[in-house]
Amino acid sequence: MSSAKHLIHHELLHVLGYEEGWGYWLKKAGATKVDSSKGMQFDTLISALKAAELGQGVALARSSLVERMLASGHLIAPLKRYLPTQEAFYLTYSPHQIVNPNAAAFATWLTSTARDART
Repeated sequence: MSSAKHLIHHELLHVLGYEEGWGYWLKKAGATKVDSSKGMQFDTLISALKAAELGQGVALARSSLVERMLASGHLIAPLKRYLPTQEAFYLTYSPHQIVNPNAAAFATWLTSTARDART
């Protein structure tokens, strides 16, 4: 696939809850003839990426979340277009104590990684 307009021939894989999904991306890429409302919808990015890996369509994802899958060949980037996003995600938890040790380890890792990325 050489340009975004060729997406008209492919199934778009949508992740519910993303404000800057296919509609946003296609508009920014100038692919006005591609109908962003068509395609399969998934409740998680992991599900959409698995469908893409199985050849069911084309998914959008943040490059930082798929770089290992791209490097290993499990996924390919058919278009080399990367767009900045304004969408943000937040980590929220009780100010008292995180009971689940796995959740606590994840929160520690995530805040440390975010802190390192800013420096």
